[in-house]
Amino acid sequence: MRGKCILDFQSFLTAALSSSPQSLPPPPPLPATTHHRLHLTILIRDHSRRLLNLPSILHLSHHSGFHTTLLSPKRSTPISHLHRSLSSSDALLAVHGAALTHLLFMRPGSVLIQVIPLGLDWAAETYYGEPARRLGLHYLAYNVTAEESSLSKVYGKNDPVLTNPKLVTSKGWAETKRVYMDKQDVDLNLKRFGKVIQQAKAHLMRIKSKKNIN
Repeated sequence: MRGKCILDFQSFLTAALSSSPQSLPPPPPLPATTHHRLHLTILIRDHSRRLLNLPSILHLSHHSGFHTTLLSPKRSTPISHLHRSLSSSDALLAVHGAALTHLLFMRPGSVLIQVIPLGLDWAAETYYGEPARRLGLHYLAYNVTAEESSLSKVYGKNDPVLTNPKLVTSKGWAETKRVYMDKQDVDLNLKRFGKVIQQAKAHLMRIKSKKNIN
């Protein structure tokens, strides 16, 4: 029943946003050289939980066969623009955060890659991982290691913040937010992340192959 409810809500949003006024400008067309590439959208954060090596991630994604679009949702961003951007994407990459609620705009069968900073495993799975699967998305979790977290430059390598996040988060939401939500950025290991990108690509190519057969 719970799964049905979120699917119903997604259908409601899709119906409402698909009938947006014609005065709204269409999304810009992809460059001619990208028509046969898979489309990856990356949600950008301006403050905490930023992707510190974004240029390298873009380079890797391009060489893995993706055309990449950056999306930085603001309070003033029209919801219709976000819907058009994500419903036309094959995959979405985002660090854990409230903007991931926009997964509701993604098509079933598309890929959601959630980058999960230290200490945020439960929230990431509960708020976005499980709902993504209920919506028919192919969900991939990228769990950040201590070495990939900016907290490794603040705390000693044996500090519980790095070695035992559950101990820190057990102190309550205020402490979790202070340490892991508000003061953490991530620098992805490209070798590890490359494997996740390849998993996403393999899934999407299987989907496209089935469509071509049918």
